[in-house]
Amino acid sequence: MTSILKTWTILQSIQMVLFLFLIRPTTVLPLPSSGYDLKQSLYAFDFLSFKYEESGKSLFEIFGQVPTDNLIFIKFKDGFFASYQLTITLHNSSGNEVVRQNLIDSVKVQTFKDIDRPRVPRLIRFGFLVEPGEYEARMKLTDLETLKALNFQKSIKVFDYQKPGLELSDLQIATSISAANHQSVLIKNDLEIVPNVLRIVRPELPILYVYSELYNLQYSTEEQNKEFIVSYIIENKEGKEVKSVKRRNKKPGETCILSAGISVSDLDSGEYQLIVNVEDLESVQKIQKSTQFFITKPGLPITKK
Repeated sequence: MTSILKTWTILQSIQMVLFLFLIRPTTVLPLPSSGYDLKQSLYAFDFLSFKYEESGKSLFEIFGQVPTDNLIFIKFKDGFFASYQLTITLHNSSGNEVVRQNLIDSVKVQTFKDIDRPRVPRLIRFGFLVEPGEYEARMKLTDLETLKALNFQKSIKVFDYQKPGLELSDLQIATSISAANHQSVLIKNDLEIVPNVLRIVRPELPILYVYSELYNLQYSTEEQNKEFIVSYIIENKEGKEVKSVKRRNKKPGETCILSAGISVSDLDSGEYQLIVNVEDLESVQKIQKSTQFFITKPGLPITKK
């Protein structure tokens, strides 16, 4: 397993850049063509919350993977085009709409034969600043030619990271995590995190990448033993532990990022649970987060669950 720890100090200028990304309605991002089974492209959404300084709110991200195989294409002068609209709304516990964002996107192919050829799905990112609490996320995807629509909904919880005590963000499963020196909504703390929205680890790259942020470590420059322990535990569908990695780390400050790549090449196909445990050795506080992921091997189909 490789692991990266880094101090996270959010300066005012960084806050402004992040805020400018957040107020963009949506962003369509390129997906790598490798590592995807284009014959089994599925609709999927991933929901993640992180701490956002100085606002009393949390950063809530939704990544959507949208196949375009079922869209209706229309002939124009320089090719064939299809268009769709993706609308995402958040509703509070009373059923009231809190925020709404819309995206209209189009897809172009050159020839009639290209319409039936597999295409890499669209990766779409939505960003919100919202109050912590319970919400229902509603996603509506509309083919703008036929006006036929698909509807998805998910009950989600946005955590309150402003309260005192050790806290861990949601766990983001990624296709890759690498150092970056440019600006993008995929970049957090100088790392480019390409989201794995389906949370499927394939045999071409049998590495489980995971990103998270750790908040409110007990830290003082005068202390000598500034350490914490992080454990990555993988359990199978039956709840049996099949792999674990444990590390003792120096604290870079009150807040740090946790970035890991864990080889799962020795695990069978199936459904798994990743559990991340963190213990602050000075405050003796502990925190745990978990998330689901899948492993597929050649010749095994992906279900739509």
